[in-house]
Amino acid sequence: MLDIEEFHKAKKRLLKYKNKISTVAKLQKYVSDLELVCANEKSSELCFLLQRMTKTAEHLNNNNLLFRIYWQNYLQTYYYVQKSTQTEKLLKKMRNIIQKNNKIEQTSIVFLAESLFHQLKGNVIKAEQKISSAMELISPLKDKSPDTYYQILYTHTLFIWMRNHEWTEATKKMKNCLTYYCKSYNSFGLVKTIALLLRFYIFLGQDDNVEELLRWTFVKERIQERIIDSHYIWLYSSVGTMSTKHVPKPPNHLQRV
Repeated sequence: MLDIEEFHKAKKRLLKYKNKISTVAKLQKYVSDLELVCANEKSSELCFLLQRMTKTAEHLNNNNLLFRIYWQNYLQTYYYVQKSTQTEKLLKKMRNIIQKNNKIEQTSIVFLAESLFHQLKGNVIKAEQKISSAMELISPLKDKSPDTYYQILYTHTLFIWMRNHEWTEATKKMKNCLTYYCKSYNSFGLVKTIALLLRFYIFLGQDDNVEELLRWTFVKERIQERIIDSHYIWLYSSVGTMSTKHVPKPPNHLQRV
């Protein structure tokens, strides 16, 4: 699970060294911090840093790092800025890199990006086709590239469930995502998975599992004390919304102050 202290340290390093990246080795370390912070925060400040590092990576002529920066920038613009023209430009640049590199993980990420873009445009059929292609491509790399695999698995499960409402299979896959994200630094992936899994349990009428997951979340793991403020607010509001559908909110003494 995310180390809050390390998250804030990484964010400070991003600001401290933003003008001091002159080698590929330094950029490698900087991008690792960027990925940690971007996985847990969406902001205009991060968009600015990503644009700055794009120029640095282009100057250093490192396509692998450039692709990673493009991808984080894509996610920022998709979820935060929501400017489709800027998102589409980034997608085109990512496509250009995979044509040169021909790497499976990068190609699967492009399929995921294309799926999200089609979803943004309201083209559900194409979105499903792209996420299914991404899932098929990344599956053999589950152990080698777990971050990408579970990011795609979550999205694929969500898209397919929205179409066919196959609760049992979707629940099984979301439990796999939970197992991964509770050990990952991606706390937003964790809270999204918890919220969706709770929703699945509700529709399946599995009240005991609802209670167990809430207890695991707020009592055993006490993740309300181990995630950043915006994620806590998002999770608590999601649980609160579902409480109108017979999901109890966490007791007052378990809420964060």
